[in-house]
Amino acid sequence: MKLASAGLRFLNFVLDLLIFSFICTIIIYLIAKIGIWNSLYTSRNIKIFCIPCYFLYYFISEYSFHITPAKLITQTKIHNINKTKKYFIVYIMIRTLARFIPFEGLVIFFSRKQCLHDFISNTVVINKSSNV
Repeated sequence: MKLASAGLRFLNFVLDLLIFSFICTIIIYLIAKIGIWNSLYTSRNIKIFCIPCYFLYYFISEYSFHITPAKLITQTKIHNINKTKKYFIVYIMIRTLARFIPFEGLVIFFSRKQCLHDFISNTVVINKSSNV
C-alpha cells in the first residue's frame, strides 16, 4: 500500500476547496435568484449556510465512493486501517468532523503520512493503484 504524498494531499485539499466553493456559489446564487434570501443575503448567513454544506460534501462523497472529486482527479482513495467495513460510516463521520479542527491539515507536514483527520479516524489516503 503506497500512501499519498503530502504534496498530493495538499493538491487534493486545494482542488476540493475549489470544487466545493464552486458548488456552494452555484447553490447560493440559485437560492438568491429564487428570492428566498432577499433580506438574508449577508456574508454571515452565507458562512452559516456553507458549514453544513462543507460537512455534507465530504461525508457523502467519502462514505458513498471512498473518494472526493479531487481524489478522483488525483487517483487517490481513502483506506480504513482497521480493514473493517462494519463501522465505516463511523470512521467517515469522525474523519469529516475532525476536518473542523483548526489547523488540522498542517499535521501532515510534520508526520509526512497522515493529517489529523486521518489519524483520529484510523484512515489513510493511498494511491488507487496500490494493492491493499
